[in-house]
Amino acid sequence: MEGYTLIKNTDLAELVEAVRRIEAKLEAQDEYLTTIEACERFKVSERTLYNRKKAGVLKAIQSGRVVRWPVSELTKNFKAL
Repeated sequence: MEGYTLIKNTDLAELVEAVRRIEAKLEAQDEYLTTIEACERFKVSERTLYNRKKAGVLKAIQSGRVVRWPVSELTKNFKAL
């Protein structure tokens, strides 16, 4: 059995648990859209996004002039078309 490694049942259980933790983290991560992508997907204007962000209704990530909109936040506020 060259090139193969035997895995004990306890090691396999640990491996399965590690994979489940990684999958949970990946599912918890949010997708982020640019302003243009968010406007196109949710059929709203840029002004609507920025007005709701300013009012504190909609959360966004901003670094300088770059703004990213979490899909989960957009979905809470708008219906995707």
